[in-house]
Amino acid sequence: MGAQQVAHQALIVFLASKDFMDAIALSSSLPGDVDTRNQIVGALAAAYYKYAPTKWYAYIVKKMPWDMRWMVEHFQKYCVDGDERENMNAAEDLPENQSRTTFDLTAEMSYNANTPENPILLTKASDDLNVLLDDRKLLINGRWLSLPQLLMCARMSGRAGKQIEIAGMDLCAADLYASCAQEKATVDDFETALWPRQLLLWALWQRCQNDDMWYCMRERETHDASPASDPGPLSFILPATDGKTIVDNTEYPSVFQEWTCSYDEEEHAWRGANVVGKCLMQCRQAIILGCQAGVMVEPVIDREAVNNAGVFLFGEQLKL
Repeated sequence: MGAQQVAHQALIVFLASKDFMDAIALSSSLPGDVDTRNQIVGALAAAYYKYAPTKWYAYIVKKMPWDMRWMVEHFQKYCVDGDERENMNAAEDLPENQSRTTFDLTAEMSYNANTPENPILLTKASDDLNVLLDDRKLLINGRWLSLPQLLMCARMSGRAGKQIEIAGMDLCAADLYASCAQEKATVDDFETALWPRQLLLWALWQRCQNDDMWYCMRERETHDASPASDPGPLSFILPATDGKTIVDNTEYPSVFQEWTCSYDEEEHAWRGANVVGKCLMQCRQAIILGCQAGVMVEPVIDREAVNNAGVFLFGEQLKL
């Protein structure tokens, strides 16, 4: 059967369908090139009926290479509105009495260091977490950026030349922050505003998705490499910290002093906004909830805060 005939069949099946599942069932019942026809019918039906089973979606996304996942995520971002996106985010499929918790990324916190029932994991003491925060790159507005590079480019919104320079810097996070801190930010209140913190949460979540996060918990037992020789992807590392409060005690330069935590010897507690720690814990919770429910669950990310900030990267407005 030729390609034109398959496409013609798929269109007829779609027009005769009542909903997504009906379209797939009808297409599967017909002879011929079923797999190709189902791909066409599924795409048409999902777009028209604005629904696809979340378990199917998660299974298919799992099979994709990370760059294709990035494309799928951005297609949803630009082509599916907020309410419909939430429907595809599997919130309705979460187990009873379980919901996504949000952390106030601007609030000052105090974490008691001497509470055995609530152990603390310090980012500075965790090689695995430091790799997550400083390794791998995301494709943002046509450029490959690490998380530190993304934040520093956003801090210099509108200065495409400087952003290209930052994107080309081969520096660790601390050295990159120290270098960029010498120049004044082009946006107001970068260190204290909400949108840069939401941008970090979003970027960390992209890192989670790039590391087979959907099925991490179930496949952890079959992971051949030992944790000592191979810490595994981000999705393995974060669930392993469950039950611990992640506290970011990194000694940032002035550009991020408002984000971290410092130790109060009198109170025996870590104090500060703990932005990175909160973002990591939100991603961890989403991974665990998603694996328990068998569907994709995303942390609550305030995309509007970032989109409305009017940040320009490499001549193009940043839109999540």
